[in-house]
Amino acid sequence: MNKANDLLCIMINLAQMKEKGRILSFYQDFLNRIFPEITASVIEEETPYPIATLNGSWGFLMIEGEEKLNETDHSLLCNSVSLLAIVLENSENYREISREADKARRIQERYFDLSPDLLCIADLDGYFVKLNRNWSALLGWTREELMARPWKEFVHPEDRMDTEEAKDYLALGKNVFSFENRYRSKSGEYYWLSWSSEYIPEEGYIFAVARNITRDRIVRDNKLQNDKLLALGQLAGGVAHDFNNQLTGIMGFAELAAAEISPDSPAREYLENIITSVSRSQNLTKQLLSYARKGSDDHRVIEMAVLVDEVCAILGRTTSRAVTISSRVDSAYSRMRGDPSQIQNMLLNLGINACDAMPEGGELVFETGAPTPSDLEQLRSIRGGMKGEYFCLMISDTGTGIPMAIQNKIFDPFFTTKPLQKGTGLGLSAVMGTVKGHSGYILLDSIPGQGTTFKLYFPVLSREEP
Repeated sequence: MNKANDLLCIMINLAQMKEKGRILSFYQDFLNRIFPEITASVIEEETPYPIATLNGSWGFLMIEGEEKLNETDHSLLCNSVSLLAIVLENSENYREISREADKARRIQERYFDLSPDLLCIADLDGYFVKLNRNWSALLGWTREELMARPWKEFVHPEDRMDTEEAKDYLALGKNVFSFENRYRSKSGEYYWLSWSSEYIPEEGYIFAVARNITRDRIVRDNKLQNDKLLALGQLAGGVAHDFNNQLTGIMGFAELAAAEISPDSPAREYLENIITSVSRSQNLTKQLLSYARKGSDDHRVIEMAVLVDEVCAILGRTTSRAVTISSRVDSAYSRMRGDPSQIQNMLLNLGINACDAMPEGGELVFETGAPTPSDLEQLRSIRGGMKGEYFCLMISDTGTGIPMAIQNKIFDPFFTTKPLQKGTGLGLSAVMGTVKGHSGYILLDSIPGQGTTFKLYFPVLSREEP
């Protein structure tokens, strides 16, 4: 009922109320019957009792019958009418407050869902109570799926202990800012989230805001990796340069000694073994110098199709026949400028590692093509990211894959998962040095149990360029 436009008319039959006390009880029965829905009736030509408060009129109370009210009845009826007016006004005020509360709740829900960040409310038992829609947009889970399971099931195993400690810290009444952990999406991919959280004891809930910082982490990790590689490269370069000078002297004296003795001399075999060992050591120092980008490069036009075919032929002769090796080189993305020897060693390193990851057999593919839009976006976000046109050289295998826990370490010098006599840990660091020495970039895509793909990006050399 709108009190500004509608008037309420209540009619009672005084003849039916012979006892004084029944006026009030009738009034109470009437309220119970019509509240909160009020119905109007026709106003009779009788003297009305106004139902009104200081804030406005609500209607009239009409009396039917020939009996007249005495002073006590009149006073009681007036009091009842006043009370009815107050109840009606309070009822309308309550409805107005409820409408405003519903409106405020809808506005709050709208802002909650419009936030670009991930908003949530959780309890100390480890369950989400409320989530905004960006959780589903980022992770792929529905809100119902996320709320049905403990949140720790979505946290990366390596981050669970730290996350539990952060929750315990919140339970002590202390706020948590800039806490980072990884959350698993429905596709199995992990996203880095940065949290700001507060526990409200009166509510019994944790209120938190999370921001997707995956791209920032990639940029930061790449910077740290580059800084680390630069420092190690300077050290390796200095050691390798001095060591190579010593090896050059040993090689020279060994070759001179071999020239002075007869071919039938038993010592000649020893000298040839020395020369072979020195040559292998020089190759090792060349890898170190390439990693440090201090080697003497012989840059020329490289036809990637020719180089890949050579590498495939070498791998086919030297690795397990259970591995199928193939190449798919696009002629539009097959020319670059660089050192053929370094590029060949790089491809052999990656190919041998791929074959080692497929002891029971599998497939190794060398392929070139255009970079994907998502890879380009990621590479251009790196400090000093790529500019100009690049092509992608992919080396893919169906092997055991690389565990996520060590994917950010595989390019570190001397880091290896192979047995002591099987690897030096310099292969992938030399690959990184070669890629950077050719103004290139490298991305890794590996899923344990399914395989690994190394994506190498190099500047394209057009057919018109010499």
